[in-house]
Amino acid sequence: MKRILVILLFIVSVFGVCAQTNSLEDKLVNAFLYVDGRTFEENQRANNYIADQFPKGNYSEVLRFAKSYLQSRTRMIEQMFSILSEQERADLTILVEKDLIFHYILSSAYLEDHSVMGDVYDYLLFVKQLLLRTTQQRKHALSPDHVTWRDVQKKLGNGEAAIEFVSFNVFEGAKIKALYKYAALVITQDSQSPVFIPITTEQNLTLWLQKHPSDLYAVDKYGAALCQVILFKILFYLESQDITTIYFAPWGVLNQIAIEALPYDRESTVSYHYNITRLSSTRELVNKHNHYPAKSATLYGDLFYRASAETMQQATTRSSVGTLPYSKQEINEISLLLSGMQYQVKTLSQKQGTEASFKSLSGKSPSILHLSTHGFVNRPIEGNAMQRSGLIMAYGARAWEGKAIPKDTEDGILTAAEIATLDLSGADIVVLSACNTALGEVTTEGVWGLQRAFKQAGAQTIVMSLWQVDDEATAVFMQYFYEALLKGRQTLAKAVSIDEEMAEHIFDYPHSALATAQRRMRQHPKYSAPYYWAGFIVID
Repeated sequence: MKRILVILLFIVSVFGVCAQTNSLEDKLVNAFLYVDGRTFEENQRANNYIADQFPKGNYSEVLRFAKSYLQSRTRMIEQMFSILSEQERADLTILVEKDLIFHYILSSAYLEDHSVMGDVYDYLLFVKQLLLRTTQQRKHALSPDHVTWRDVQKKLGNGEAAIEFVSFNVFEGAKIKALYKYAALVITQDSQSPVFIPITTEQNLTLWLQKHPSDLYAVDKYGAALCQVILFKILFYLESQDITTIYFAPWGVLNQIAIEALPYDRESTVSYHYNITRLSSTRELVNKHNHYPAKSATLYGDLFYRASAETMQQATTRSSVGTLPYSKQEINEISLLLSGMQYQVKTLSQKQGTEASFKSLSGKSPSILHLSTHGFVNRPIEGNAMQRSGLIMAYGARAWEGKAIPKDTEDGILTAAEIATLDLSGADIVVLSACNTALGEVTTEGVWGLQRAFKQAGAQTIVMSLWQVDDEATAVFMQYFYEALLKGRQTLAKAVSIDEEMAEHIFDYPHSALATAQRRMRQHPKYSAPYYWAGFIVID
């Protein structure tokens, strides 16, 4: 018993794990005992050595043990993951954020040399991949493939770069010099190891996020300064390497910033000068494969949120629960565009757009799934972030206010937790035309909310929003987006008939379509302000 207590105390102190239950404590202990076939004492000595050498300023000694440490942690997490509950898996996200040794390693690299960045990059790929495994992968207990930064590099073409962001506390001696310094790990086709580029602190980024979106992305307000803070050093390096295509995976609060929509100059955004693709992890480049999306679509919009006897107040944004007068126009225009391209389109509006109808799509989801409705985040109820985020479906306003709903109808509050249990692997693209759908609880491996839910459900590409969106402007934006998306797919389909390798670029096109829609909105006499268009992002 004494030995177990000592082991548990070591895990808590070194790995920063705040164990939530006795069950999780036992699993952590049992898993760690068999890491890498080595005894606990052997691992303890190596980790204690790092903890001892860093405060003395012996950074080269820390880096010498970094690879062994990261590999051991990878095996530990992998071994314990399959026996943990969903909540316990959520608790594992603090392993990275609170892990003192991981911070020591990154601080040593920041202060000494960057030769260990390949191992750090591999560890980031592993952590993100494991926690974003789909529901179907978890059901079948599929073991993860160990993708390395070299595997990602092999998928990069000439003029392409992959970027993983990370944050860490900068230590000097035993004291913290800077809380959560952000950095970019950059790979190009010719990289000998990932290039480590420090940028700014989380505190600085959080201050920027307090600005209004129209000012934050406006070149004559704060946009130019924010772009310089985040991207100046990175773009300076990429331009020296003749890079024109960027794949990037955000980290922490960077998930809340539309990096691709930041102003590059007075006339254009970053996405105008670079083919820029946002990913949940750059390991998605390794997962890319030839894929021919089916021509099927299901559209939700113009939903009936209350019973007929109640007042139906109109809403100007898609956050407050009222009727959305431009939602009907939106789905009608999209339906016409899709039908013109020979898509089989199903539209669910008014009382048909129920929560139950959405759940019935599990296992037979269409290629395109579009939801024009209200979104919510951080709903004040008990539960985790996945239960506090979601979408409001038909009759949802009544349930939201605690009123009665028709018999045999679900409450209309479609939570992220419920979506995560579905099989939407047939969905090539999910468009969430609603407020705040990209938000949630920000963690090291992404955003716990709708983003995580649809990824776990198996959706390939997701269009989301970072703030409250205007109802009328969003209808126009979505028309522009689908026009560009379908035009691009038509062009690529013709290319595929000649060269099948072109098929994989179908995955990239939603990002290009988004950039095209944003450029058109910038030129719109009524909706040129960044508030109307900069908040939409495409992930994966």
